[in-house]
Amino acid sequence: MNDGYAAKDIGARFGKGTNTITALVSKAKKYLRKVPELQLLYGE
Repeated sequence: MNDGYAAKDIGARFGKGTNTITALVSKAKKYLRKVPELQLLYGE
C-alpha cells in the first residue's frame, strides 16, 4: 500500500472493504514484527 496498490484497489479485487484491507495489513505487520528471523534480517 505504500509502494504498490491502494487499499481500495486490493479491496475491489477481493470483494472486501477498504477498512477490512487496512485492518488485515495492520495485523500482518504486527505478526511479522514478531518473527525472529525477520527481526534479525532488518535489525530490529
